[in-house]
Amino acid sequence: MPQLAVPLTIDPDQVAPLYARDSETGQTIPDPAIEAAASALTVARSQAMAIADLASRLDADPSRTSAARALELRRAALRAGERAAEALDRARSVAQTERAELDAATSAPPIPPGAGALESEVRAALRAMPAGERAKALAAAISAGESLIAGAVLRAPGLLSGLSADELELHRANYRRLHHPGAADRLDRVGRALAALDRAGEALVSFTAKATERGEEAAERSAAADAALNALTAEGA
Repeated sequence: MPQLAVPLTIDPDQVAPLYARDSETGQTIPDPAIEAAASALTVARSQAMAIADLASRLDADPSRTSAARALELRRAALRAGERAAEALDRARSVAQTERAELDAATSAPPIPPGAGALESEVRAALRAMPAGERAKALAAAISAGESLIAGAVLRAPGLLSGLSADELELHRANYRRLHHPGAADRLDRVGRALAALDRAGEALVSFTAKATERGEEAAERSAAADAALNALTAEGA
């Protein structure tokens, strides 16, 4: 049988370039989310390699029946796939928590003293503007770091200011990029780590399925051969 090939997406090298680097020393800066992703991908690759190695060893073992080899491969693939999936899920949880905390901390400016009573008026004024004027006024407030106007909009549902959900997220991203560039960069890195974990998870499911299906197919062939042999034996009796 053709050898099982471990997918390239199940590899810690997929997230190694995501670390930020110190501008002076060039050394990578520790990042819990990316470290968790790299560790999980290392575990997942090790488990996938174990499945592939076992499949090769079983193929080369003539002392066992096809059914026995198939059963062992299927059991081992399911166990290894489960361990790998658990590692990926744990890393995903770490990255999601990091992303949520960064997003919450940098999505809007702090509330200025005494602004509470004015924020609803600010939103009402913006909501009454034509869309083009509203977009320009809000962009100017965000660019200038005007915390009353920007905060009134960014801390509330977009509908209250006449914005769609997508428009509100664009303004939040612009605020973060201008006033929290480090966090914006880290959010991008953590998001890419999450994407790498998702790709690895999808590849793992497909790879494990191939291993288990391969075992099932071998078992079916063995059962068919046994049935044919039994039929011939019965005819000759």
